[in-house]
Amino acid sequence: MSDTRNLTLKLNIVADASGASKAIASLGDQAKRAAEMAGGKLKDKSPEQVIAAFRDGKGLAILSAWLLVLAGLAFVPLAWAATRRVSAGLSTLGEYGARASAQLFVAMVLVAAAVGGTLAVTVVFEPENNPPADLVRFLPLLSDSVIRIGGALAVAVFLTVISRAGQKVSAVPAWFSGLGYVAAVAMLGAVFVLPIALLPIWALAAAYVLRK
Repeated sequence: MSDTRNLTLKLNIVADASGASKAIASLGDQAKRAAEMAGGKLKDKSPEQVIAAFRDGKGLAILSAWLLVLAGLAFVPLAWAATRRVSAGLSTLGEYGARASAQLFVAMVLVAAAVGGTLAVTVVFEPENNPPADLVRFLPLLSDSVIRIGGALAVAVFLTVISRAGQKVSAVPAWFSGLGYVAAVAMLGAVFVLPIALLPIWALAAAYVLRK
């Protein structure tokens, strides 16, 4: 009976990790979309053009916010499974740091999703007029900054702690610990699109490692 329960728990962890890795992969797409919008697509447009672009893209904005929420929630079981795998190498402070940083990252993702989707949701589901053009320009920048500054630093702490603990007790392959270190350092440069793409790569690798 005990073996059956352990096998069931293991299968549930693998399923959650696999689903999490796929959902987290949407973070890269969300970051790219936000970077394109914030980086110049609306910069030189007139207020009328900004509002027109907003009206045309409000459906995509809502979908992106929904996917971002899904990615954030999916990170929870992935972080739990990774922390559980390397728990033997974690001190009390290390375990607290890993759990707290993972939770902070998820909170940042949810905040970014709420900020990024607020205007579109308000216009689509409430009888509101068009928002000011300056607000349409500003909110994607704010949402993007929350993820790629606050969120990136939080997840960098998580990756560093987990990678160190896994390396310490050989709970994970050496290449996976190395990937975690590389991804953690890359998060420091996550204000650019390319470095944050390492997070979905780490998530996919974690799903593979945690299945064993």
